[in-house]
Amino acid sequence: RISSVASRDLRDVIRRITLQITHEWRGLDPALHLLTEATAEALQVERVGVWLYEESRAYLRCVDLYVRSKGVHSSGAELEGRAFPSYFQALSREQIIAADDARADPRTSEFLESYLRPYGITSMLDTPVWAAGRMAGVVCHEHVGPARRWTEEEGAFAEAVGDLCSLILETARHQEAERQLVEGNVRYRRFFEGTLAGLWDTDLSDLRDRLREVVSEGRDLDAHLADEANLWELVRSIRTSAANRSAVAMFGAASEEEFLKELPGIFRSSPECYRVLMRALANDRPRFSIETTVRGLDGRDHDLQISATLPYDGSGLSHVIINAIDITHRRRVERHLEEVATRVSSHTGTEYFEAMVSYMGTALGADVALVGEVVEGGEAVSTLAAWRDGPTANFEYALRGTPCQDVLTRGSCCIPRDTARLFPGDRELAEMGAEGYVGTPLRSSDGTLLGIAVAVFRNPIDDPSLTESILHILASRAGAELERVRGEAERSALQAQLIRAQRLESVGRLAGGIAHDFNNLLSPIVAYAELGLESLPPEHDAAAGLQAIYEAGQKASRLTRQLLAFSRRQVLETRPLDINEVVRGFQGILRTILREEIELDLSLGENLPPVAADDGQLEQALMNLVVNAQDAMKGGGRVRVVTRRVTLSSRVAREIPELTPGTYVELSVEDTGHGIDPEVLPHVFEPFFTTKSATDGTGLGLATVY
Repeated sequence: RISSVASRDLRDVIRRITLQITHEWRGLDPALHLLTEATAEALQVERVGVWLYEESRAYLRCVDLYVRSKGVHSSGAELEGRAFPSYFQALSREQIIAADDARADPRTSEFLESYLRPYGITSMLDTPVWAAGRMAGVVCHEHVGPARRWTEEEGAFAEAVGDLCSLILETARHQEAERQLVEGNVRYRRFFEGTLAGLWDTDLSDLRDRLREVVSEGRDLDAHLADEANLWELVRSIRTSAANRSAVAMFGAASEEEFLKELPGIFRSSPECYRVLMRALANDRPRFSIETTVRGLDGRDHDLQISATLPYDGSGLSHVIINAIDITHRRRVERHLEEVATRVSSHTGTEYFEAMVSYMGTALGADVALVGEVVEGGEAVSTLAAWRDGPTANFEYALRGTPCQDVLTRGSCCIPRDTARLFPGDRELAEMGAEGYVGTPLRSSDGTLLGIAVAVFRNPIDDPSLTESILHILASRAGAELERVRGEAERSALQAQLIRAQRLESVGRLAGGIAHDFNNLLSPIVAYAELGLESLPPEHDAAAGLQAIYEAGQKASRLTRQLLAFSRRQVLETRPLDINEVVRGFQGILRTILREEIELDLSLGENLPPVAADDGQLEQALMNLVVNAQDAMKGGGRVRVVTRRVTLSSRVAREIPELTPGTYVELSVEDTGHGIDPEVLPHVFEPFFTTKSATDGTGLGLATVY
């Protein structure tokens, strides 16, 4: 561990970056530079990069890569999906790629020669960037030096960095849209009136002249503007000639005339807005922009972004279009995003779903919130976490006649009011008198429907757009988390199934061996009892005892036949096999069984002769060997399956009594684990011998292989 990282309050870092980006926005590149630099310093990693998918999603393109030791940024590099298939597949199915040993991790080891080794990278922590409900790219944190184990706190911090990167990209998109809007032909009245932004046409030429007088007289401009009397005297030289309908409505004015008359008074609550404008004019800056809060004529406070394009040479100032965008919604989303990053994103599994519904209930003001998994058949939803005026037990919710059914069949749904009336068949909604409802489906990385996230309100939803946006942000992560949880459950179930199959087969083999030998012992007992009965008259004193022996022997014989049938329930089919085809066909199951930190490597010989074997037995032996190898690599490693042609000499054949000299096909399994102690080695093929605990092994795996 690096002690400076462990002692750092990463949540404060996230909060500081968020505030600086949102309140001092200077463009996409500066924002990404700030993010990568602050992240590299907080995690004490050498390299932090932001990579985004290009349109076809076949490439990842670097938009910013910061190298901490050199203090430099670069961009433009590309990663092709076909060249690194394991990594791209991992991105599509995992919420976070935490590669403690990047050179051995199967998800990242593809980069060994082209990237990891040349730059000395040993550990990687990669988290996705989301946009519009889908993964847009990835933030890569790359450590140089001895391999490090990433902590849960660092993983949560990296995910929050990914959320912040999503916010930066969204903000840049909005900024680009605004730039195109301002640079367009705002003189056309149809555009002027049709835009949703508040616009007013202002003459700044007199103001520019008066500012130049102040500067030419040698007065300090900042000191002059700091005086309220001087500031408002200069404001009176600004003349506004027109405003669009959006501006009139934005500030609660009854008409354009009222807006033009009251405009200076509206901005008395934000004098700094005028100061920023005047400094830009006095210094011949091409643009001015400020985010501020003003109180409209309707008495409501509005968060606004005020901006304008100013000619470089100061000409043309008689028609400057002032642009006001209401960012009240955006600021609320930013505050919620910051809260999500600190309160929700740090959890996984059940804890994440519980934190999610708790946040929906407290922060969004929902009376009922749930995250549910679709029950097989699609007739109901079984909750993973639920909130009903507070945390509550999980339950199953029938879908017929409910808005949730619409969400799962048609997509996201937001009903600001009258929800209970619109769905009279939903008894739950009727009982609580539900007004507002918002729901969105949870999907896997390949689009498969997994579940649903829902919030229900007794009162109408004041800001449907905000509520729906926040739910979509939460749901995108919830879908990825549910997919991850399902994957782990499936792997655990498959491993349990494997263990059961091994035990059953081993018991069957043991039972068959015992039954066969026991039956051999029973045969003379039954035969002699039968001969004795035939040689004695029925009234003889020993006849009854012999009859009892005979009947007991018959019962025991029937029992042994049942055991033999059990042990041979799987008919063997020995036939010519291509051993390479068997291994290739079975590698998918092997990769599923192996832990993620274990790499599977196949080295298959060419032109191998066919072998006579039962493919089921061969697969069983291979599976047991690979699982046994995995158990020897607690911290990760590599399993190598090798096939080759070998020729056994007379000397070697003597060491293996079952074989004769000649040509064979050899199948070997190698691992990079801790090996087998010399004192244990002679016992590895003994049934029920194991060095593991009772819950971790039966001692029959290698015995089955033998």
